[in-house]
Amino acid sequence: LRRRMVRNTRALLGQYHLPVPIRDPREVVVDMSPAERALYTAVEDFIGDAYRAASPEKRSAVGFVMTVYRRRLASSFEALKRTLNGRLLRTGGITEEDASLDEISDREEMSGEDVAQLVAEASEAGPINERERINDLLRRIAQLGTDSKARRLKVELDACLADGFDSMIVFTQYTDTMEYLRDYLADQ
Repeated sequence: LRRRMVRNTRALLGQYHLPVPIRDPREVVVDMSPAERALYTAVEDFIGDAYRAASPEKRSAVGFVMTVYRRRLASSFEALKRTLNGRLLRTGGITEEDASLDEISDREEMSGEDVAQLVAEASEAGPINERERINDLLRRIAQLGTDSKARRLKVELDACLADGFDSMIVFTQYTDTMEYLRDYLADQ
């Protein structure tokens, strides 16, 4: 591969008078709706309650699992929904047909066995009405409709097209979020 691929810096490409793509990265702050803010708060409450309910020796496991929830929430409500559905499936709350198990990408830092062990330990953390709370969070997600970030992304992409850009790259950490955005944008 080394013989077929050449890596160049932007400066080197400029010295050779080769076209250098124009980059215009944009960071946009998105205002959430009141329902979205309430959902964020409910997830944070759930995470905090689960952590506090855990015995001291189980807190690192619970903390890791709850951080996954937080990261997926920050990515998209769809990613969080799939994670929560997966959790219900593993605890017997729903059937496999009702859940998507595509949450493997949030475990890139650890092996699957390590994560499975931490999830098992976290499950023993103590009663916090987990299934009831997860079902409540899922009901809230279902009531949201299209999230504010997806709608704002559409506006930003349209503005880029109007500014003359013919292509754009959207970065996301999770496949769930990418699929959600792809489907949303395809319908627009």
